[in-house]
Amino acid sequence: MSLKRNTLYNLVGALVPMAVGMVAVPIYLHKIGDARYGVLAIVWLFLGYFGLFDPGITRAATYHIARLSEDDQNRERESVFWTAILLNACFGIVGGLAVYFVGKPIFMSTFKMPEGMRAEVMASLPWLAASVPVSIIIGVLGGALQARERFGLFNTISSASALVTQLVPLAVAVWWSPNLHILIPAVLLSRTVSAIPMAVALIRVMPLGVGGRFERALVKPLFSYGGWITLTNLLNPVLTSLDRVLIGSVLSAEAVAFYSVPFNLVTRASIIPGALSTSLFPRLSKSSDEERARLAGDSVIALAAVMTPLIVISIACLPIFMHYWVGAEFSRHAASVGVVLLVGMWANGLAFIPYEHLQATNRPDLVAKFHAIEVIPFLGILWVGLHSFGLMGAAWAWTLRVVADGLLLFWVAGKITGWQRILPGGLLVLLASGFAPTSVLSTRSAIEIALIAVSLSWSWWSSPIFRRLVTGTIPARFKGRSASAIVAVREVADVAPTVSIAMATYNGSAYILEQLESLAAQSLQPSELVITDDGSTDDTLQIIEEFARTVSFPVRVSPNSTRLGYANNFLRAASLCTGHLISFCDQDDLWLPNKLELCVAELRDPRVLLVVHSAELFGDGVPSGKRVPDYPSRTVFAPLGYYPLISSFGFAMVFRRELLEITDNLNRPLIKPEGGKILAHDQWIWFMATCFGKLVTLPNALAHYRQHSSNTFGADMNGGSPALKRYDYSTRTAEETRAAEFLAEVEKTCSERWRSEAGRAATFFRRCASTNFERASIYAETASLPRRVTIFARILLSGGYSIGTTAAWLGWRAMAKDLALGVLRLR
Repeated sequence: MSLKRNTLYNLVGALVPMAVGMVAVPIYLHKIGDARYGVLAIVWLFLGYFGLFDPGITRAATYHIARLSEDDQNRERESVFWTAILLNACFGIVGGLAVYFVGKPIFMSTFKMPEGMRAEVMASLPWLAASVPVSIIIGVLGGALQARERFGLFNTISSASALVTQLVPLAVAVWWSPNLHILIPAVLLSRTVSAIPMAVALIRVMPLGVGGRFERALVKPLFSYGGWITLTNLLNPVLTSLDRVLIGSVLSAEAVAFYSVPFNLVTRASIIPGALSTSLFPRLSKSSDEERARLAGDSVIALAAVMTPLIVISIACLPIFMHYWVGAEFSRHAASVGVVLLVGMWANGLAFIPYEHLQATNRPDLVAKFHAIEVIPFLGILWVGLHSFGLMGAAWAWTLRVVADGLLLFWVAGKITGWQRILPGGLLVLLASGFAPTSVLSTRSAIEIALIAVSLSWSWWSSPIFRRLVTGTIPARFKGRSASAIVAVREVADVAPTVSIAMATYNGSAYILEQLESLAAQSLQPSELVITDDGSTDDTLQIIEEFARTVSFPVRVSPNSTRLGYANNFLRAASLCTGHLISFCDQDDLWLPNKLELCVAELRDPRVLLVVHSAELFGDGVPSGKRVPDYPSRTVFAPLGYYPLISSFGFAMVFRRELLEITDNLNRPLIKPEGGKILAHDQWIWFMATCFGKLVTLPNALAHYRQHSSNTFGADMNGGSPALKRYDYSTRTAEETRAAEFLAEVEKTCSERWRSEAGRAATFFRRCASTNFERASIYAETASLPRRVTIFARILLSGGYSIGTTAAWLGWRAMAKDLALGVLRLR
């Protein structure tokens, strides 16, 4: 699953209800008044924090389900799920009873509100109590979807639920009654509805119904992990919500509204770190220590680069925005509070990463211990702040608490190296908070604009991933340092690479549907399928169009304006792909379901440019048992470790998109003179990949190579590998000379990143050409035995037979062949 795609899903899932809330809040304030909205805000708060009755089971279940990621662990995953559901249901019932019996004295004596409004709240208390078990069961459902990294589905359901929870009570207030004894049940019933689609989704995603059940043996590990989560859940409402409770107690219900509106507004900035950290947690939970540290470190720097200018811009705009959004009088009380809270949001957002890192390393105890340490100082500062400075005191108390919490989390998560680099961003945010403008044309506005420019510059230089976000659309034809930086940034950002499928079609209606269906069945779904059609006159395009309506990934079809031929047709399709990785796809083969998953796993190493796999021949729908290509084992070859002018089949390749950015692919050099044709698409990708980076061969037969009368190229169904023309060494000398000349030109024109590789490959082919020139002399009909012996000895002593590192090029086999067939003429 793509980390970036999951983060995007989480962002959209948070932004949609936020946008609705921005529109709904002024209407709420107008229809039900400031005081009623303050009470309703507290109800929403309680609804969000009913998780305090969850003894950490939801998070523990998410952790364990994420770690059980293999396909043969379905039963174990389902058992974790049912055990967590039953445990949470029991605790939810207890929590509901607690809310019912404890809620009355809290609402009767703690909050200052009109007596009529208090009666409305008390009438809704049974609804609040009944919602507790439902809420924490919904938590397990959502956690299971997240553990399976189905963030698209999860956020679709969650967004719909949030919309209904916001809009249904508003509709009730507008068209029925603003009384709280009607609004509060509307909120709670709307929230409960989301459990139904969540449960339906899980039946397939987990999947459910495969034999899992409640298991007593799982109770202890769930509680062992969840015990500290329980403490965190108990402390979180104190640390994140008690400010509003004390404001309502010390000041008034109206003051809660003045604080809650900017708080709810500015904390929306947490959707970015929240989206990233939620996507990270299941990935971190199942990663190795080294991979986990890399993911967390890259994420912190990138997140700071995004959050810093965002917060600085928000500080500059917030007072003016609130003036027009909720009115001058309300803004006079609330805007300055929001500015202070934005400072805390910067620190709190970045702390999401060490928080998730610690829980993913099975150390939730450290998070809970820090929260416990923070409670007493926070309450003391909050109490003093409220009595001395009113709402501003509460805002600074919260901000100081989250800054201290973030520093503690980064300190203890020591493997997240380099986090100190984010501190200049914090200084910029603090400076911006001192110059928040109240009008567009002012000295403060000018200072804020300067700080925005500085923050953007700092973000650009501090994070290569941020630079990639800005420059990722620059065309690859731009050479020099800028192109090199883009490529390098992509390599750093390639935490979870996306894979595109490049298919070239031409009159393929006979077999294409079977191939398309095999793409849809991939265990790792592609980010897109790009098809370039070379002028089909049959039903190929109609079949593709119907298929595109049935799959979750986008299918983009781009007919060629003129016939390109199969090789350039494939390369045009590849050039239109946007994924980090590209897989060529013939129109008439069949892919095994795990093809992309296994190949993409090998490309996690950024030094690997190409992965090729074995395939099985089949004709008339019947597998032959013959494999072509047939790689005996998984082997990793260094650059130039496999001879670049011997290729594999395109359908068996998955490669990095960077290969297309080194030089012009459509104007490829005429290296092989046979027929005057340039290298085919697969020969070209193989040539470039083996010259510039690592190659991995896999023995797995991950595709069925269909044989039929219309194959552009075919294979021998009875003999395995297709016959290859045997070049004489004079021909190879000419090919290698052309290759060396081409690579020498590439060295002059390519980006800095590839320059040394191009020069090394050019030198390699010069040596190869020189050696083959001498080998050709051994086989010359006119060469005498003494001359043949002399030439053979010269090649041997000069190291010519160790040019390559595999039998695909010179080695002991080549040496034995030259000795037997060339020198001794045993033929």
